[in-house]
Amino acid sequence: MVEVLICRLDRNTGLLPTPSVPKNVYRVSQSTRIQFQLESGSPIITPTTSLLIDLDKYQDLHPRQISGTTNSFGHWTAEVEFSSPGNFNFCLEYTNNLNQSIKTEINWIIVDPIITLGSETIPFNGLCLQSLLSRCLGPISNWSEILKHQRSLGFNIFHLCPIQELGGSLSHYSISDPTRLSPELFPGMEDEEEKYAALCSVLESLDKENGIGCVVDIVLNHCANGSPFIEEHPEAAYNLTNSPWMRVAYELDKALVKLSNDISRKALRGYMNENKVETEEDLKNIMKILKVDIVPGLLLFQYFQIDVEDAYLKFIENESEGFLNADDYRREYYENLSSFIENYSLFGEGEGIFSTKVDNQLVWKYCKSQNWSNEVALEKVKQSLTEVNSNLLSRYEKHLEDIYGNIESEIKFRILHQKNNVIKWNNPLIREYFMQLHNGEVVLFNGWIMGYDKILKDFAEKDGWHYFRRNVHIWGDCVKLRYGASREDCPILWDRMETYVTSMARIFKGIRLDNAHGTPINVSEYMLNKAREVNPNLLVIGELFTGNVRMDTYFVNRLGLNALVREAMNAHNPSHFGNLLYEYGEGALSPVGKIEESELENKSLLGISQSKVGPVKLTSSPVSVFLYDCTHDNETPAQKRTLQDSLPNAALVAMTNCALASTRGYDEYVPKTLSVANEHRIYKLPGNEGIQEPKIKIGEGDGISIRIEIRDNPILENCTSVDIKGGWDDWKNPIRLLKIDLNRFSATLIFRKSDLGKSYQFKFIIDETNWIYDPKQKCITLDGITNNEINVDQSQCYATFYENMWPAREIINKLHTKLAKKGYSEMFIQKESEDVHLIMRQNPSNLKSYVIIGRSAYWNNPNSITLGEVKLPGIIDKICLLAFQNPSNKEYIPDPVHIDGLKAVLEVESNYLRFFTINRRENEKIDCLSMHNVPQGFIAIIKTKLLDNDPISRLHEIYRTLNDYENCKDILEDLSLEDVNHLLWRCNSEELAISHHQRQVYTVAKYKPLNFAGIGGIVGELMNVRELDNLVYDNIRSGDWLIDYFITRTKSYPLPEKLANFLCGGYDYIKKLPHSIKPQHLMKFSKLLFRNVKLHTLKSILNRSPLSFEKDSLLEKLCLSISQFWGSISNDPHKCTLAAGLPFLASEDNRIFGRDTLIALKGLFLCTSMYKQAKDILLYFASLVKNGLIPNIANQSRTRYNSRDTTWLFLQRIIDYISIVPDGKTILNEEVQLKYPSASQTQKIQEIIQYILQAHASGMFFIEEGAGPELDSRMKDEGFNIEINLDPNTGFIYGGNRWNCGTWMDILGSSDKADNRFTPASPRDGAPIELTALLYSVISSLLKLNEQGIYPYSEVKLSKGKSLTFAIWKRNIEYSFENFYYSNGFYKDTVKSQVPELETQIRPNVCIAMAFAPELFNKDHAIEALGQIETDLLPLLGKGQLGIKTLNESDPRYAHFVDFHNDSNEFNIAHGFSLHNGPEWLWPFGYYLIAAKTFNCKTPLEIIQSLKDHRDYIEKSTWMSLPAFTNDRGHHCAFSCDAQASSVGTLLEVFYEIREQTN
Repeated sequence: MVEVLICRLDRNTGLLPTPSVPKNVYRVSQSTRIQFQLESGSPIITPTTSLLIDLDKYQDLHPRQISGTTNSFGHWTAEVEFSSPGNFNFCLEYTNNLNQSIKTEINWIIVDPIITLGSETIPFNGLCLQSLLSRCLGPISNWSEILKHQRSLGFNIFHLCPIQELGGSLSHYSISDPTRLSPELFPGMEDEEEKYAALCSVLESLDKENGIGCVVDIVLNHCANGSPFIEEHPEAAYNLTNSPWMRVAYELDKALVKLSNDISRKALRGYMNENKVETEEDLKNIMKILKVDIVPGLLLFQYFQIDVEDAYLKFIENESEGFLNADDYRREYYENLSSFIENYSLFGEGEGIFSTKVDNQLVWKYCKSQNWSNEVALEKVKQSLTEVNSNLLSRYEKHLEDIYGNIESEIKFRILHQKNNVIKWNNPLIREYFMQLHNGEVVLFNGWIMGYDKILKDFAEKDGWHYFRRNVHIWGDCVKLRYGASREDCPILWDRMETYVTSMARIFKGIRLDNAHGTPINVSEYMLNKAREVNPNLLVIGELFTGNVRMDTYFVNRLGLNALVREAMNAHNPSHFGNLLYEYGEGALSPVGKIEESELENKSLLGISQSKVGPVKLTSSPVSVFLYDCTHDNETPAQKRTLQDSLPNAALVAMTNCALASTRGYDEYVPKTLSVANEHRIYKLPGNEGIQEPKIKIGEGDGISIRIEIRDNPILENCTSVDIKGGWDDWKNPIRLLKIDLNRFSATLIFRKSDLGKSYQFKFIIDETNWIYDPKQKCITLDGITNNEINVDQSQCYATFYENMWPAREIINKLHTKLAKKGYSEMFIQKESEDVHLIMRQNPSNLKSYVIIGRSAYWNNPNSITLGEVKLPGIIDKICLLAFQNPSNKEYIPDPVHIDGLKAVLEVESNYLRFFTINRRENEKIDCLSMHNVPQGFIAIIKTKLLDNDPISRLHEIYRTLNDYENCKDILEDLSLEDVNHLLWRCNSEELAISHHQRQVYTVAKYKPLNFAGIGGIVGELMNVRELDNLVYDNIRSGDWLIDYFITRTKSYPLPEKLANFLCGGYDYIKKLPHSIKPQHLMKFSKLLFRNVKLHTLKSILNRSPLSFEKDSLLEKLCLSISQFWGSISNDPHKCTLAAGLPFLASEDNRIFGRDTLIALKGLFLCTSMYKQAKDILLYFASLVKNGLIPNIANQSRTRYNSRDTTWLFLQRIIDYISIVPDGKTILNEEVQLKYPSASQTQKIQEIIQYILQAHASGMFFIEEGAGPELDSRMKDEGFNIEINLDPNTGFIYGGNRWNCGTWMDILGSSDKADNRFTPASPRDGAPIELTALLYSVISSLLKLNEQGIYPYSEVKLSKGKSLTFAIWKRNIEYSFENFYYSNGFYKDTVKSQVPELETQIRPNVCIAMAFAPELFNKDHAIEALGQIETDLLPLLGKGQLGIKTLNESDPRYAHFVDFHNDSNEFNIAHGFSLHNGPEWLWPFGYYLIAAKTFNCKTPLEIIQSLKDHRDYIEKSTWMSLPAFTNDRGHHCAFSCDAQASSVGTLLEVFYEIREQTN
């Protein structure tokens, strides 16, 4: 099955998202399709944009060009299927405005190989690898038997050290000829073809018949120092011809070799200790001789000096023309001539005495670029040459300090600390850096530099002078190979190594790139590409240690490494060990599991469309590792820690969720690392590894096994036998104990079942004569005689003893592979004590688990410890292994032929009661362990299962239903918009209202209340939270409170019956799960449910909408957001209202706002074809008409008729309804029951419209009902005066005064301290521009309806019996508008205000006017004004700004934020006075975009591009909506509603306006 992933590329760079964890890379499995996306407005999207990807690079073909497609919203997508393994780079190519072809930076995707062993495909994390020294396998004829035995222990893939012909040192990594196989491994075979045939035959047989795979080391960066190839082709190494700068290092090296030889011959002048270096004083004397007598005479400083006179004359003689581009050079080096010469124009350094030369042509160009005359240039050059020489001498002196320091350190460590005190030919004082070939050519040894961080730079090159400074730790048996920059530099070497690599890749399952960080990356890249050409499914392992996580990932990406080598033995202590297991084992330090990736979080630019659960996003993941318990070239547990740590170290590593690795010899307890150069013994074949402890029956029949032992007693040290006698047979017959170790004897007695509960006394008999009791065991004294006593009960243990770790290894390896194959993909690690770790591996589908508890032994501690209660993830199904590693007390005498180890004892127990008791927690449905005896080196592996498997089975059935919308349509079919509101949303005030103040939103202890009472609360809060170390998840684990809360909400609301039963069933099954795994399943259930309810809302409720929500994710999210606002908070679930905003404007007394509702109405309901909701709102507000006005505040406790714009918004929405809704004109004849009737109790909508128009034409004056401080304590008495008048000459309607604010900018000051109480921040009295536009739009529309015979009225009555027809009214507004409003390149915000200076403020209201009545505006003036709006009010559009500034920054009243808690004495900001004087509101921004589109200032695609920050915001918002406003630059404001109906509504209007271009 092809998996599809979504990947949204960076809109500006075209790069993959930067991984949140630096060590992560992008890896996918074969046959994965990735849909790459670029957001509309990306500068990379052009008609020519294509994706270039090297899918065919292993066939030597050119990159594929995938053109992709751009949808009607401007989003670009391209799909690529990755069907073959390897590493693939891609970039985007496009043509810019200058018609230049541009390529973005490279991205990398790694496609993992499919690993097949025998006929079975093995998951990478199921691999169990063992490293082997090839020579120790013996001849090829031995391999099968040795490997088959190790395969029986669970190892399924084997890493072989190089199998090539070796050099004189016989080190596996010092290869003499990489094209020839080792004659030692292939005895009697002279022909290479015969060797390869034998190798192929063995490997193929092992693979086919036994499921054994093999990988082999590849060594690319050096060869053996006696290699005939280097003798024949010295150009393949670094020599003094191709690397002449090495001359100075060679001269120093020769002198140091002579120094060493002089000491070895006891001939060093002035040195008194002959050929020995034994003390710090000896070292001090040698260093003095070196510094005083040897180095100064070499005149090495002259290798870094210019012959100034000669250089100056040559400069005069070689004048050249031309100039330099300063941008090509670093500024600090270009600022003066000396720096320029030193950094750019020197060559020949280190090649000989006064070999340092100057590039005269370059220096002349520099001088002429400075406009210097020749005379000035000559003077400056002469002066600079002397200065450069001085600087070069200073640098040389620093190098000299390094030389002395490094030489001294080498002698101190290698000679003094390691006590190699006698200097001789094979133990030189200082290691040689160079060797001379037979032809006299000098070549360079390879090595490494401690802490070298310039991994991509070859340390043998000139930069750094590392060989001269003696920084390199030399491998004296290896010559460093010199490949150059490309194959052309040394084709003979490249071709030879290609033959070597491809020959191994053809035969082996994989290759291990030795010293990957020390091999030139271009070489590794080339060779691996060639290797994959011959073996596409090649497994590539990197021995990579760059010391930098980001550099590691660079190597992994560029080379396509499938895994890195990492080692548990690098841990310094148990805590560090736990961290390594977590880091490399892909586990979690939080409770088990991770929340599954969901389609909801895929960041797709496209909306949801398909029925089945869709693609998740492409996510980065850690680089895979082979986690070794111990590698073949590092110290063993016996060397670095204790032998007892061998078992817990290996077992805990085996339980991690990564590939496991070990080295042969580890399980046999080799006392120290086997030398890759000097180990010549052979791996032994299996024998009888068990120690057969005697089992003595006491009586007849099977019974109860009890072990008796004596140990760690001084009397045992020299004894030869130990017997016991006891009361079980009246002290008659002695029972001989088996000698387990130097100081330990034991036997197992099998008692009759009838003996259960009895006690017997006994004694130990040493060497058949000395009767003793063991005071460490239970004793009893009677009549002055003390004996040991044993109780016959079930707590006694039966154990099996083994001489090596093989029995435990077989269990842990096979379990490791099983865990990977059977889907135990979740890992959790927990520290139970200082040195005890618990690792749990769980299968998320059936919740079966394996748990290991292991106690490390980093230091000797003979005492057992007690642990507190250890909780298991279920009940115990099986105890797989109880064992502990005993220390070795026997002297180690190595076997001369076979590799063996310390004589230690692995103890495998059969009775858990020796270590712990099991307690069942019925309420939690789990078992707990009370661990009373945990010795060092102990492990317990336990399998658990669910107490009841039915709940998880039922949940999987539910998930199968929810995985396809078609499966659950029947459940959701009766779900209404109101039901969606209840199921997904409801903020706190809404939940209180609907529950009669019995229930709030759910509050997470120690965290916060969730945003919503519905499932949107946890979905939004945890949308992008993968890890479970979260307070919400802790709460779900700790109890069923949240689940019970959801059940209560479901039962308390009349949801469709099918859905309610489905929900309650799912919640009940989740409740029955163990607490530890409830969070994953509650979130999975909630997200799948949320996804399907979302799709139902879009497809069923919005099914007639003309908006293409499936083409744009922002549009989709805005459409879903509608359901947040429309719902019931009364007893009648069908009596719905629109909340203005969440959470502040949603309660019973603070919910219904005419202005906000009517602003939002068109976008929310008319543009989405939800006509019934739109009609209900319009009829409701029509019923509230009074005094010719529609109220803004219309809640249960208060209704206020103080708004001038709400009425005109109401009339506009009637017009919108008629124009959009099919047969919408019928609304005019709808009868409405009036709340405040003047004459008739009911009126038709058309009558109400005419009543409103007539009231405004006649003029009105009244004082608000209830005027005074109780109605509004912030308002002066004058502010309660409502006055509105029509000027028939202009057609404008004027109203308000300086003490009230009748438009949406309606904040009143309330601070006495700041003296802004009673003062409107923006009164906008007079004729605000958007009201005039609304008036014009309404009158124009009614005129047309009248002319069509739809609206029966054509005029209003004026005073003195005059009439004003709609036609004249319309014409008067048209004639007057530009004259009154347009001024000096902009439009006034209002006219005829009592505060004239406020008329010319730059505010966004002109955009609203343009959107409603574009016909009123002169096009040129409008375009000019919109330009100023963008400059002054939208300065950061596309850079984080979401809304439009409500006032320009240069205005003295401007403030960039609002704070209602501000109690300062600042007039402009105290008590939130700045609400509409700067903060950026979203709903007017929607009308700005409509205006920009109307006047052709923005194309539809540019409009979509203007919304990129809104897309980002809504994706990240836990409210999953858009706010009312923000502070400047889009910064969150705590006083804003986080979900605002008007913000969503006007943006939906925008999408509706551009629907024809985007559908």
